[in-house]
Amino acid sequence: MEEQNSIKNGTPVWIWIILIILVVGFGVGGTWYVMDQKVKNSDSKITSLQNQVDTLRKKATTTPTPTTTTIPTTTPTTTTDITANWKTYSGTILGGYSIKYPSSWSAEEANKGINTESVILRRTSNTGADGDYWVDIAQFYGDASTFASVGYGTDITNTTIAGFSAKKANRGASIQSPAQTHYLISHGGKNYLLGILYINASDAVGDQILNTFKFNS
Repeated sequence: MEEQNSIKNGTPVWIWIILIILVVGFGVGGTWYVMDQKVKNSDSKITSLQNQVDTLRKKATTTPTPTTTTIPTTTPTTTTDITANWKTYSGTILGGYSIKYPSSWSAEEANKGINTESVILRRTSNTGADGDYWVDIAQFYGDASTFASVGYGTDITNTTIAGFSAKKANRGASIQSPAQTHYLISHGGKNYLLGILYINASDAVGDQILNTFKFNS
């Protein structure tokens, strides 16, 4: 009966069974192969991403090389005090004062009163008054408003002398010969005149001399 059915159908049953087994086998094998390739591709991508993450972590944790900044050094400027080796003249009026003059010069008291004193500063090499200075110090009983009106000239300017804020009055040779410069300064609640006469001398050196003036108290 089975042989008759096989013959009638034209194909034996066992061939169909083998074909089915082969189809199923190829189907399963193909599916496994495709899935295996996907898994391998996924593993490769994961490995690549992991390597990138590791590289970024290494860069983030790498200690940066410190940069060295060179700070330029400045050499302090030294100022030479040209009066450091000068001589000192000390006066006794007005509570005492001092003034310095070049070491090669001489100082000579010319006039002295209760509240006034004059000192002549001479160059030792001079035989006369040429190039000398006549320094005056006196108490002034007026104030800044009367400074110009008592004969010290109208060329009044504000300045600083010997560390004091001062009024400066110039009386050139056209007003009085020799030329004079007077400074009105205040100290201890009183006003004083600090003046210098230029006897054929330099105004610059005269200012250097006056800038050494100090009250003792």
